[in-house]
Amino acid sequence: MVCKDIFMFVDETGNDDKQSNILAVACITTTHPDYLKKQIDILKKNILGDPYLQAVPSIQTSFLKKGFHYCEDHNEVRIKFLELIQQLPFKGYICYQNKENDFDPSIGYDWYDSMFGRLMFERLRANHDANIRICFEQQGSQVGNRLKEIQGIINRLVEEIQLVDEVEFPVSPKIISGSKNEVRLAIADYVAAIFREHVAFGIGQPASWQARNFDKIRPKIRLIHQYRTDEFFTSKHPFP
Repeated sequence: MVCKDIFMFVDETGNDDKQSNILAVACITTTHPDYLKKQIDILKKNILGDPYLQAVPSIQTSFLKKGFHYCEDHNEVRIKFLELIQQLPFKGYICYQNKENDFDPSIGYDWYDSMFGRLMFERLRANHDANIRICFEQQGSQVGNRLKEIQGIINRLVEEIQLVDEVEFPVSPKIISGSKNEVRLAIADYVAAIFREHVAFGIGQPASWQARNFDKIRPKIRLIHQYRTDEFFTSKHPFP
């Protein structure tokens, strides 16, 4: 049996953010990864060749080396990338929670692993008959150890789904540890960051740029899950 290929790119936001009280993990899924990469590479080339943007210091430093990254991108770059991802073929999924009062970003990845596992359970379940490839952004310097930890989470989820749903995964999901050089991770990065800023500053303020940015990507978001309350938001139960 020939399995369809589905690619998942996962990123997080809020860990080091001191301006908001939100932690979020975003996953984007696509069956057209090469097209996504091509379009992002074209936009990067156009930005680097733009005479106006060439005068922006960050364009020739961080952007040239790392590519698109919401927290570091110049506002003109953000606008262009946001315009692009509105047109790209992907679906977005988000799991989030409010930070606890004693949240300490230096204590490890338990918060990430919990939300990552909850978010990926449904994605794996919905695509159990596919050839799944998951790329997550590497956190910290222990690349090998972190990859094993993420692989362990996925393996446990697969076992649970197979047991509960009585299904088989014809191909074990493949896990890849990506860096900022994996350009498609930038889509998940933008989705997560735009969502975080909307929750922190845009809800109830429809005229704010945070709310307007979120409204631009809202059609791409299929599901938002509040981890602590276990509330799900969909097109039938829209997020505020």
